[in-house]
Amino acid sequence: MRDFLTQPNPVAAALMSKMNIPIGLYNCTVYYARQMWLKTGKIVSGFDLTAEMKINKHFNAGYASAMQQTCLNVGEAFKSFKKLLSEANIGKLE
Repeated sequence: MRDFLTQPNPVAAALMSKMNIPIGLYNCTVYYARQMWLKTGKIVSGFDLTAEMKINKHFNAGYASAMQQTCLNVGEAFKSFKKLLSEANIGKLE
């Protein structure tokens, strides 16, 4: 088993590489959205994230609809964060 983890065959290596693509896109998208929020104070939408990530190698490595959905999900998460942040600022959260 240890040899498999350190020296995977070409098929296993290709599968492992493909499995990391959505994770890489998700991390890149979250990083970009967080940086935009920290630098400008604005929460970017999922559509803005999709447009920005189209030049990303992780975005272009998978099916467009799945990659777009990943960007939209990150946008929704940041939209939820914005709502929680505004509620925390007015003291509605406990």
